[in-house]
Amino acid sequence: MACRDNHLKDAVARDVALTCVRTYREAVAEFSQLKTLELWYRSLAAEELIAGLPSGLRKRALKRIEKEQAKSRGEEMFPKLVEHRGDTP
Repeated sequence: MACRDNHLKDAVARDVALTCVRTYREAVAEFSQLKTLELWYRSLAAEELIAGLPSGLRKRALKRIEKEQAKSRGEEMFPKLVEHRGDTP
């Protein structure tokens, strides 16, 4: 559905679905070998997630990530989280 929503061809959508399923299967196999605390601290960077995408999709993903990261910067959020009393937040 996401591929159709993004106007990708059916062949690309099929590859994406197969890649998702394969990655999920491999991750579950890997996670089953980890201790609970190791699994708790396991994380993926965005770059790891998009590394295997075709270059066009990777560029779109990077632009989207940059856009979303810009929204969540502290200097932009700070004014929304505090009230000012004079010059003191």
